[in-house]
Amino acid sequence: MNSPSLVIVGAGPSGSTLAALAATKGIPTVLIDRPSKDMHRITVGESQVPALVPILRKLGIEQHVAAISKRKPGVTFAHPGTSDVVFNFLPIKGILPTYAYNTPRPQFDNLLKQTAINAGAKFLTVNAGFQPTPNGLSLQPDDATSEAFAQHNIEPLHIVDATGRARLAAHTLKIAADKGNRNDVSHFAHFENVNPPQPDGQVLIARLNAGWAWIIPLERTTSIGIVLHKSDAKKLGDSPVDRLENAILNDPVLLPYTGHAKRCSDVETYANYQRISQRSHGPGWTALGDAFGFIDPMLSSGCFLAMHAADQFATLALPHLHQQNSSRWHSALAKYDQNMRNQYHCWAEHIELFYNGKIFSLHANGTAIRKQHKYNPILKFLEHHTTRHLAAMASGGKICSNYSRGLVRFISNHLITQETDANKFSIR
Repeated sequence: MNSPSLVIVGAGPSGSTLAALAATKGIPTVLIDRPSKDMHRITVGESQVPALVPILRKLGIEQHVAAISKRKPGVTFAHPGTSDVVFNFLPIKGILPTYAYNTPRPQFDNLLKQTAINAGAKFLTVNAGFQPTPNGLSLQPDDATSEAFAQHNIEPLHIVDATGRARLAAHTLKIAADKGNRNDVSHFAHFENVNPPQPDGQVLIARLNAGWAWIIPLERTTSIGIVLHKSDAKKLGDSPVDRLENAILNDPVLLPYTGHAKRCSDVETYANYQRISQRSHGPGWTALGDAFGFIDPMLSSGCFLAMHAADQFATLALPHLHQQNSSRWHSALAKYDQNMRNQYHCWAEHIELFYNGKIFSLHANGTAIRKQHKYNPILKFLEHHTTRHLAAMASGGKICSNYSRGLVRFISNHLITQETDANKFSIR
């Protein structure tokens, strides 16, 4: 007899995480991925935030992630003509772990997939697609999928679209997405002979003449990427290779790190990534991870949001999976949708402080005030208190805290004395 199963299409971080959590709960789970997926191809999402560590622990794989990763103590922000802003995770002690990981994505994704298989999920390599039905969405019954399902006695109980930026369910059902206010393109690759930021594992984010760049130290190589408006990218060259190499080898902020760098991978390109689907679920299906929404590579929230979505769906919806006509099921999906949209909104709001320069203007004004009133205990307390909340937000722990967000708005209104202060640090 066929086994009613949770069918997850896409074995990236969100799909594999949900498969592992569902299988652990004893739910028959099928994880599907396309046969042409290149496990050696680099992808974005190599640098993580501390909020991801509790999810790794929940999956029981933190030690395995640590074995393939470089421990990340923080991030350094570099601006032309000014001192670097060195940020570490120590202020979040007691809220979250005071570290994260820089992780090569192919190995990380494979580890998550294997975790799901070890938990009891079935893994099928088929090029599954979707088709609309009068009541919602179903898997497209091509020969390979039908044969695999028949061989394993699988009957889809609920379909999860974890196909990432492909958004297969949304495209099948013609569901639009709300786009962000930036129209950037990203070119990135792995390099050798890079002079890495210090301390060891520190990520560098550098403001360029147009856009920004990242340097992420990995265990064996270094990931370097640029993010800028499409019109500015064209000025750097005709190809992604020319654009990336012209940017990193000629920019004065990056040159101390990249002067002797040698590219050791293909150059990958991502574009049009600021988007949130206008619907996250319907009869028989749910969108997960990037298939639901992606904000921006700034602050490295992508993998956390994808895996957090899996955790939210597992916590809220899976207990009612066999009651999909019940009010509890519909309420659970509505709560899942609400929680994730709130996450996307809060991350977008916080990331905008880095693009518009206000977060660095706050740092500059706060430093000046501290030097002028260095013996004032009240100002010292306020600085420590504000730093802790800003760090907790950027780390993912208090990103949706009303108090933390209100605190940042308050100090933004009272510490940034001139609009030019923020413009000096803004990213075009």
